[in-house]
Amino acid sequence: MTKKPVHHYKHFHLSRNEISRIASNLERLARIGKLTREHQFQKKWVGTAIILRLAKYSLEHALEEGTINWDVTLTKFLSMVLGVAHSRQDTIPTSRTVILSSLPSNGPHHICPIKLDLIMALRLGNVEDKNVTEVLQRARARADRTIIWKFPTRPIYCMFKANAVDVVVDTAANTNQLRHTLSDDGQIAGILATLRTHDIRRGAARDPARIPDIKGFATPMTAKALGHTIAAYNNGTTDAYVGAA
Repeated sequence: MTKKPVHHYKHFHLSRNEISRIASNLERLARIGKLTREHQFQKKWVGTAIILRLAKYSLEHALEEGTINWDVTLTKFLSMVLGVAHSRQDTIPTSRTVILSSLPSNGPHHICPIKLDLIMALRLGNVEDKNVTEVLQRARARADRTIIWKFPTRPIYCMFKANAVDVVVDTAANTNQLRHTLSDDGQIAGILATLRTHDIRRGAARDPARIPDIKGFATPMTAKALGHTIAAYNNGTTDAYVGAA
């Protein structure tokens, strides 16, 4: 606190007595609970509306200014969309299965998890077919109507090579990659706040809580959408994710 103004303003100076008094007051405020020594972040809620804005402006930027690699650009969209979709799981927390649905044909295609997943599967050679028509025809011909991955062990969300010039198809990305994506695309979309990966989780909690009949409050349905237990709902965890009404 005392070093930063000295660094930025060459004529700024604090005496030893002033530094001691500042330190003493900070210690007192921490002791009575007005300040904390823990790292603190301002809570933000990155829901569907924000993800739509991020993807829209990033797509326009890529189309107008160009992109080093469309695989990287589309993977960024996919990572944000899956972040929202997987935060709303209609299963128990230990389940690894999350059911996703395609957005309507007149919906925003660039944030549809199913369409993005199919696009990336075709681009990266994860299916036998060469276009979406062939993929769907093959799926219809199967008794279970499923699309079979050519490489089942490949991750859906791939890591980027250095400087994000390409994707590494056999390596899953870590959370830092999504954090950088949110930061980069946030700047493109004109969002001044620093976005963090857990903000998506909070946004996924607030979205279902904004349904008109619920009116902004955490409910058992909201907890179920997040995969929270009844205990987590009862102790206020779900309410903390939803935030103020």
